[in-house]
Amino acid sequence: MKKKLTILLVLVMVFTFTGCKDVKYGNFEKVADNLYVVDYDKYDIDYANEDVASTQSTSFGCSSVRVGNYYGRSFDFIYGDVAEVVVKVPSKDGRYASIGVMGGLLDVTPEAIENGELSEDMLKMIPLAVTDGINEKGVVCNMNVVPACDLEKFTTGTNPDGDDLNMQILVRYVLDNAGSAKEAVELIKGLNITDEMRDVYGVKSFGYEGHLMVADKDDTYVIEFINNEVKVCEGQNIMTNFYVGLDEYTPHASGIERYEFLEKNLDSVKSMDDMANLMKQVKFSDSYRKALPSDMVEGEHTNEVIAQSMGAVREFCNGIVKSMPAMFKTGDNPEQIWITMHMTTFDIEKKIMRVIVQERYDEPFEFTF
Repeated sequence: MKKKLTILLVLVMVFTFTGCKDVKYGNFEKVADNLYVVDYDKYDIDYANEDVASTQSTSFGCSSVRVGNYYGRSFDFIYGDVAEVVVKVPSKDGRYASIGVMGGLLDVTPEAIENGELSEDMLKMIPLAVTDGINEKGVVCNMNVVPACDLEKFTTGTNPDGDDLNMQILVRYVLDNAGSAKEAVELIKGLNITDEMRDVYGVKSFGYEGHLMVADKDDTYVIEFINNEVKVCEGQNIMTNFYVGLDEYTPHASGIERYEFLEKNLDSVKSMDDMANLMKQVKFSDSYRKALPSDMVEGEHTNEVIAQSMGAVREFCNGIVKSMPAMFKTGDNPEQIWITMHMTTFDIEKKIMRVIVQERYDEPFEFTF
């Protein structure tokens, strides 16, 4: 089948903005099934600092890689009939213009968007919950999860003298404020980054936090938060779901084989299409081929200790599936609950972002400035 490419230009703000005091946004446009685009003119990061822990899910497994001028990222979780939202933000009052993708808000469904039923809390969170994106300066960033439960302590504060920022909204912060990847590193060092364990859909989280990859035309960094310290890995161009700043795998490390596959195939990337093909080969439904959490393929975990530790993961995922059974269905394969919710690829120099949703790799949509 010939691949279709739909190009959507981010040129002007064409909508009348509505909203409450803390947020101004335009109309939600449906681009494709499970994919929408919206303009946001105003939002409140302080709101997310207070409420993000109770509203945003933690994506279960993701992969990120930068090769030359190209950057790829997959956002992986348990399948749900939810919306991925491309958020377009204009430059304003020192804030850089950006385009990014919101994922991980399971209350943001196609039905809720199309029926005008999104709550005020969700409308406030959508621009803050972007998981990957690029700004007008060519700075690309995304966040993946890592098992902070394996560390001596969770991230309660990295810099007491800095302004507090919940790490779950670091992508939004970087897109708004960083004119380069190097500046992003310095800005994050100056913040007091926090996170916390939390209940996710009635199931006790076993302690995942995030690490961040940020890149521009010159540099790439992975930024991690280890025992309340900021660890910067300069030149690190692959990131999955284990700490790259530690010398050894921790007990709940995952994404190891995805990492190794990406590392072995970097030379295959000469274009955005090549990057999309590389990321397709680590799609989540292939990482976990079998149906149920109890049957997770041990290829994600490359030694016996790590494989044994997955009991906590299985318990967590089984709890989510049991508590929200209507969320988990995949059409032609109703037993397959794992999926890449969205994949983004970027041309850094041209500032282009392509998005696919729900592993529909023949339907990429392109956004640019």
